Amino acid sequence: MFALVGSMMFGSAALADTKTVGAIDNSSNAWVEFSDYYVIAPNKTLKLKFTNHTGKIDNWHNWLVAITNDADRWNTKQGYFEYAVLRADNWAYQPGDFINDKGTYEKNTGPEKDPEGDDKGVTHNWYNAIRSNYAWETFKDDMDGSTVEMTIERMNAYVQIYAKITTATAKEYFEQFIIRCDDGKQTMRAFLTVEKAHIVIDNDATEITDTNIPEGLIGEIYNSTKGWTDFSDYYKLSKNQALTLEFENFSNKEQNWNNWVVGVTTNTNRWDWDGGYKEYFVLRNDNWETTSGSNTNITSNYNWDTFKDDMDGSTVKMTIRRIGADVKVRADITTAGGKEYFEEYTKACDDGEQDIRAWLMIEGGHLIMKSAAVTTTISTYGWSTFSSEYALDFAKATEGLEAYMITGHEGNVVTTAKVTGTVPAGTGLLLKGTAGAEYNIPIVGSSDTDVSANLLKAGTGAAVSAESGKTTYVLGVNGGNAEFQKITTTTPATVAKGKAYLVFNETISAPAMLFEGDITGISAIESTGIAEDGIYYNLSGQRVAQPTKGLYIVNGKKVIVKK
Repeated sequence: MFALVGSMMFGSAALADTKTVGAIDNSSNAWVEFSDYYVIAPNKTLKLKFTNHTGKIDNWHNWLVAITNDADRWNTKQGYFEYAVLRADNWAYQPGDFINDKGTYEKNTGPEKDPEGDDKGVTHNWYNAIRSNYAWETFKDDMDGSTVEMTIERMNAYVQIYAKITTATAKEYFEQFIIRCDDGKQTMRAFLTVEKAHIVIDNDATEITDTNIPEGLIGEIYNSTKGWTDFSDYYKLSKNQALTLEFENFSNKEQNWNNWVVGVTTNTNRWDWDGGYKEYFVLRNDNWETTSGSNTNITSNYNWDTFKDDMDGSTVKMTIRRIGADVKVRADITTAGGKEYFEEYTKACDDGEQDIRAWLMIEGGHLIMKSAAVTTTISTYGWSTFSSEYALDFAKATEGLEAYMITGHEGNVVTTAKVTGTVPAGTGLLLKGTAGAEYNIPIVGSSDTDVSANLLKAGTGAAVSAESGKTTYVLGVNGGNAEFQKITTTTPATVAKGKAYLVFNETISAPAMLFEGDITGISAIESTGIAEDGIYYNLSGQRVAQPTKGLYIVNGKKVIVKK
């Protein structure tokens, strides 16, 4: 914790544990400011603690905090702008936009004349911008000797001033004022002033800390957004793929269509009306969808009139599935009080071949994304190829899923490298899991894992053909077992998006590449030579007189011949 001295520089040795501001006899008739100010950088929080002493004469003396972007708050000729003033008499004014006592974003219509008559062209709004638990008429008698713990918190473009007040007789009060201050990138300055009073600051309790901005924040933390706020990007779903999203929902409880909304479109820019824009549907959390303008197509277990009061602080787990030509959205909602709701909606979106894009939007609230994941299903044979347009983290995937890159081959058996962390977008993989089971793989922003040795390629939905000097395999089934089957010039294959195929940069005669059983366990029974008295069989049960490199059965056991 840093001490505050002289020029308000942090980190210097303290001259005293306290500092008195204002005349101790409470006789000052004019505002008395600090000789300097507190500097608050973007997304920092200033914490102060002081005792308040008053002459109990006027209803607007005591302490006052002002937020400005100018070193000299009275320097009106040098770009002076006072964003906010919060006074100890439950009174505030500001020149711009603010949050009213209902938590709703509001814009002043001013300017109007200051009650003291010194109109500076500043718009004022009184009382309704403050949240508090007291009225000045009763509160002022408790102010003398009270302790004030104040935080001035910069959260992106907003500043929150919160004062917790404990009186000498242990009564507790608070007041809170939230206001937008420019774009959040400027350095702000906070001035404490008094009139006909004085305050004693506890220097040892003064500190600057990082503001705790929730990771995954979408929208304004103060529920102030007037218009729709989209993700900066969107989620893409290919044919027969699914996404799983989890987020916390926070609402101002004012409108019946704020909070989260999911929209589905085929266009990269959903607002690009002239570029082939097509929004298939919008599903809102008020049990309403805009395609039909009703809630008749939604399955749910709630109605909005009772549900909206439970939305604030709820956790939403959402799946968005591409099932043929349909898109199905299901949201399972658990409120802060433990109530459970759901809503579900299915709609045809084109012919099922196009990529679609899912947008999450909000108004009058904010979301905190907890996770986003690609959902994949393992084939009935226990193996699947896989690729994704996202970077993924397999260390946090659903338990039981194994992922491998293929880096080469020993005869007709692939050699693999197990994936234990992240992989970049577009990485082809071989997955192993329980047949028919679904697994979630979290999306990450990026990955620097080196996958240059990987021979699996991501499918594009186009046909894959044999290339000269190379050998290409696609995943198939033979005798109930999964294997990679060779592509020839006469047997090309289409590899869907979300799947993968195998390309060796050499000509290989083997018609199939094998990986059956436990990949990591095969090496334990490797043989570096041929047993003199053993009989070798290939995996089709045929006797092999002169085995080459590959996987064989000898005396009922699998062996890899490396010779």
